[in-house]
Order: sequence, then C-alpha cells, then structure tokens
Amino acid sequence: MTKKLKKTSLIVLALALVLAVVLTVVTYGKVQTVDAAFLLTTENVTVETDKSISHASFGDKKGYAFTSSKNGEKISLKEGVAGIFSIEFTPYSSVAGENDFTEFTFTFTSPESRVSFDLSFVPKDAGVMMNVKLSNSLGRSVSVNMDGSFCNLSDKTVKFTFDPNKMVVKNAQGVSVADFKSADFLATYYVPEALNSFKTYSVDMRFGGIKEGRTAKVLIFDVCGQKLNGQTLTNTSAPVIYSTPTLDSGVVGVSYRVSKNVETFDMIDGFKDTFYGDVKVYDQTNKEITLTDGAFVPEYAGNYIAVYTPIDQNGLKGESLS
Repeated sequence: MTKKLKKTSLIVLALALVLAVVLTVVTYGKVQTVDAAFLLTTENVTVETDKSISHASFGDKKGYAFTSSKNGEKISLKEGVAGIFSIEFTPYSSVAGENDFTEFTFTFTSPESRVSFDLSFVPKDAGVMMNVKLSNSLGRSVSVNMDGSFCNLSDKTVKFTFDPNKMVVKNAQGVSVADFKSADFLATYYVPEALNSFKTYSVDMRFGGIKEGRTAKVLIFDVCGQKLNGQTLTNTSAPVIYSTPTLDSGVVGVSYRVSKNVETFDMIDGFKDTFYGDVKVYDQTNKEITLTDGAFVPEYAGNYIAVYTPIDQNGLKGESLS
C-alpha cells in the first residue's frame, strides 16, 4: 500500500507507510486458561476433554473427543472468527479398521454476504477424500484426495487451512485444493462467479452417514492454532490483523501520528477495533525511526514503512498483513 504525491514548494509529501510482513510468536506475561465451551459449542454432541486414542503413531497426543449418534448433529466454533482457519483432527472407531460414519462436513459462512460453502471429508480406501460444494451456488461438487485417514489405521491426521482473504483451501502440504477466486477453478466446476473475501466467518462441523448401531467419533487436536490438549485450554493462538489501516499523507517537519485504526482478532480475546501491539516505522535506508507517543517528525520526503505486530493479553505476538 504505497502512494506518492508530488512535492510542492511547501515541501508537502505523501508519507507512504506500508505494512510489512513479520512473523514472531513468543510468550510472556500471565498464562490464560478457558474451558472447552468458550471455543467450541455443541448441539447434542458429547464432549470428552484430555482424550487420546490407542495408536502407536499418535502416542500421547491428546485432543477433544466429540461423539454423536445422530446425523446432522454439530460442533460450532465460537461465533464470528477472522484470519486463517486451520484444524488437525482424526475420525476414529472403536472397531479397528472400520468407519462408524462416512462424512464429516465443515460449513463456512460469511455473516456479511450470507454466502457459504461445505468441505465434506469422506473415507477413500485407506485415506480420506474431501468434497467441496458451494451451498449457495449451482456449482457442482469438487472431489480432492487428501492426506489423512478416516479411521485409526493410518498414522496421518487430517489437516487443512482456509484463507478467508484469498478464499483458498490448502491441504497439509500447503497445496491449494480449492480456490474460489481462480478462473480455472470456477470454470472447471461451474461456479458462476468468484467469491468475495470473508471478513469474518462462522464454522459448523456436522456428522453424517452414521451406521446403524454405531456412534460417530472425531478427535480434534488443534483449531486455529489453539491446542486442545487438556482439561482447560491454555492460550496458544496468536492474534491476527484482518483490516488495512488508513494511512494519511504527512508533511516534512510536522509531527505525524501513526494510525492505530487497525482491527484485530484473537481466538481468546475476540475482536478489537483499536490496535494493541508493536508499531515500528523505518525510513528508506531501513533505519528504525524513534516514535514518541506513537508519533514522529519526518525529516525528508519519501516513503516510510510501518510494521504492525499484534499482541494479545497473554503476550502472544501474531503475524502482520502486507
């Protein structure tokens, strides 16, 4: 986000501040814990925390176990989420090598546009396949082979991410498997038009295809960077920036206050419309400028760089946007 204005006789300039990508995740300060219901809510689904399954490859790896005996019952992520969605999970069975159910569906919905799409994970040989379907579209389903297993025969858990800005779903290797803004993807699967970015979104997970007399089971290890490995949740998810700051022009020799009109989201802290974190400014030589109460006096015309790093109340630092 760089802009320039012509220099005038009054030495007025466009102080072009841009976001730069930084990634630092450190922990300091007081550790915060919350219970499972703060992050995930259920509808007629049983929850067991601090759960592990008997599997040599998983070892002591623990998560939250969700069980259901009726199709359509759901698990919902806390209301309203922003930033990249990520999850690691595994469906499992009490009967070795068998599947108690045949579908685990994620529904992503934008509350602003009411557009939604489904990602349905189903068994395929010894692995798992993902079906992609737009709920509000005439587009046909997309079937993609994914790493992982739908029963506890494999040492691979199922992992994927969803980027609500780029509208891309990626597998565990970071390879795009669905791109709702790609012309090729849209044309191949008869999706009538590209989807706009989801500023915020909701996530519902539903069980389907439960076999008669069986109970569907899924073990979730991690969601959006928050590890589900104890009776209570210790904050492990860093905050994210999901808006672009409005950066005005500046004038040489006149104090310039760096905007904090930046919205952030944290799985534990929630949404904040006033930025909290580190803000650093660098000149054209990459020299850091000293800020006083969030402001500085530009000495010369040109472009400057502002780096925003969000921090949550537990001291976890997140990644800024570019």
